[in-house]
Amino acid sequence: MAHTVRDGLYEAHRALEALIEDPQRLDRARERFSKSPLYRSGVSQDSTQFHSPEPISEEQTQREKQEWQLITEHRASMPYNQLDAQCQEEEQRILKRTDNTTGAILVDKRRLPNAKVCKLARETVEKRWVEQGIWSDRWKDARVWKWKHEEPPELE
Repeated sequence: MAHTVRDGLYEAHRALEALIEDPQRLDRARERFSKSPLYRSGVSQDSTQFHSPEPISEEQTQREKQEWQLITEHRASMPYNQLDAQCQEEEQRILKRTDNTTGAILVDKRRLPNAKVCKLARETVEKRWVEQGIWSDRWKDARVWKWKHEEPPELE
């Protein structure tokens, strides 16, 4: 039976959906990448000689810093991290309210327990995302979040 690219994509999509449906299976699949491989080598001739690495150049150091900066920025742009950041901002907004008559900041901690503040903040941010058309209902149970434009197209 001849496989087409479409068949392969469909199979890959099904396999990924199965992993999303079963978080424990996904964790087990990821676990193999966390373990260091065991290296076995033959008899080494220069086993007592140490090779010191070349010192890292300033250019290489700068390149590595830029790489880590890009990785950090990419992680910050992920949906879950964006939601978390906006929820924290919303929590602060809820907890700090300005009194219209005096201009003083009122702390609402006495009125709402922290758990309720977190829940209210998340509901508020989710509602905004729904209104903006960026919320995905898949995120309620999923462990891996992707923006809508990053998801594979729906197969019919």
